[in-house]
Amino acid sequence: MDKCSFCGLSELEVKKLLRGQDPNALICDSCIGIGYDNLDDEKFTNVQIDINPKSIKRELDKYVIGQEIPKKILSVAIYNHMLKIENNLNIQKGNILLIGPTGSGKTYLSQIMAKILKVPCIIADTTTLTESGYVGSDVETIFQPLINKYSVEEISKSIIVLDEIDKKARKSGPNMSLTRDVSAESVQYSILKMIEGCQVDVPLTGMRKHPHGDKITIDTSNILFIFSGAFVGLSDIIAKRLGKNEVGFGDKIKISKSVKETELLKQIEQDDLIQFGLIPELVGRIPIISTLDELKIDDLCRILTEPKDNLIIQYKTLLNVDNIKIHFSQSTIEKIAKTAYDKKIGARGLKSVIENIMIDFMFDVDRKNSGEYNIEI
Repeated sequence: MDKCSFCGLSELEVKKLLRGQDPNALICDSCIGIGYDNLDDEKFTNVQIDINPKSIKRELDKYVIGQEIPKKILSVAIYNHMLKIENNLNIQKGNILLIGPTGSGKTYLSQIMAKILKVPCIIADTTTLTESGYVGSDVETIFQPLINKYSVEEISKSIIVLDEIDKKARKSGPNMSLTRDVSAESVQYSILKMIEGCQVDVPLTGMRKHPHGDKITIDTSNILFIFSGAFVGLSDIIAKRLGKNEVGFGDKIKISKSVKETELLKQIEQDDLIQFGLIPELVGRIPIISTLDELKIDDLCRILTEPKDNLIIQYKTLLNVDNIKIHFSQSTIEKIAKTAYDKKIGARGLKSVIENIMIDFMFDVDRKNSGEYNIEI
């Protein structure tokens, strides 16, 4: 049976096998995709799609497993944002908030979206941002990674992902530091000014702005901001609200321990975010809110094997350079997924789980002699 010369998958396991000039050399559609991506640091550079919400989601489906509702919401929001920019429409930006547990795909969705649309994208950890006078980075420094790769005009139409925004919520209570609370609120106000649309002076080097330092000015009016965070404890706020208020046709929702956190988060309102600790002005500038489901074991199994750039294919391609072919049994894939699920590290943790499994094999395997191996745990 014919097999891909790179990853070792048979013609029954792939969509298509292509034969090169050498009749014994075969390559599958997945390895072609990986090779194409590696030709350029910026994926999708030459990919042409008819941009509309459905086509955007179809592209997302190739890389992101599950999360159907967030993918639809993002596809529509991004498309509307592009219409706003291309037609110079004077309408409010549709900034987005993604809420979900660790490893559910919040930042990955944003990365893939930016690559599909071929626009600059940066993911900034807001926990490193502080107000002036505190140890940390100025809000404006989040643009620095883009400066050396893109023009000012390109950056002004980029996608900026502000991760862990929930860590900058105002805290209250006898055990919370007042200084920390004040700093978190100040950072929110700095972000607010930036997402409203303004001229931002970005220092070329360093974490802080200096009056006489080199800098460039970026207009943020057409930059789309995507916020993300786990918002631990937000479901309790929602549960408390729903337990007191009537919804629907007058029926009271009875909150019990059996109600899943993700189901509660789907009933979020802007007031819940304000009570959590986001300032009202910032919440008002984020009109689109989407919640991501926790990934189950079946989802994690699919993530390991189905997306175009899945981890299993990556390891097979890497080892095939030394003519070593490996095979993962279905039971092994399920155990890897269960380990990540039990540790509550989601899709983000799959890489570390596989790495722990593969480290001894990749160290000990005889790379001078080709062979086939079954990876079992």
